[in-house]
Amino acid sequence: MKSLLGNLLISTVLLLPGAAHAQHTKALNVTGIWIFWALLPGQTQPAYVGTPEFEANGTLSGGGGAQVGKWVRTGNQEFAFTFLANSYDSSGKYTDTHRVRGMLTLSDDGVTATGKTLLEILDPTGAVVFTSPGPTMFSGV
Repeated sequence: MKSLLGNLLISTVLLLPGAAHAQHTKALNVTGIWIFWALLPGQTQPAYVGTPEFEANGTLSGGGGAQVGKWVRTGNQEFAFTFLANSYDSSGKYTDTHRVRGMLTLSDDGVTATGKTLLEILDPTGAVVFTSPGPTMFSGV
């Protein structure tokens, strides 16, 4: 009886679509440095470029500490992220904060991705003064 149940279990697993293949597929990961190019509505050239580093612990950093954020896996090759980057004028005075929220889907090559981002610019009081969604391309460094 034990042998019959074991054989049925093995047969069931083998009949499940992708079950055998899933054991040999390595999950792609987003950790590392990425360059992204975001298009703003009505533009044909990227208007916003960033270089965050996706850390293994789920944080984002970049630009000499000028960017901070978090990321999470939302699917097999899908990730969501949010980061903040402060801007300064030529004299070094703080002017605003860029908040970028996005979703990216890794390509099968693991070094390119596509997605979408929402750029928000916050003034020194924290009020949103500009918002723009857009498609985004990513490339691992």
